[in-house]
Amino acid sequence: MAHRDIKNVVDDVKYLEQIGLIEKEENDHKTRPVISYDRIELQIAI
Repeated sequence: MAHRDIKNVVDDVKYLEQIGLIEKEENDHKTRPVISYDRIELQIAI
């Protein structure tokens, strides 16, 4: 597991969903994050 405070994990998942990097799938009173990619390329101008 993440070895992090669960509240911080929940906050991170909510943020990632808000910016469109993940979606949440709900089944039988359980929620899990879903992604449709295997890599993120990040470009930063300097």
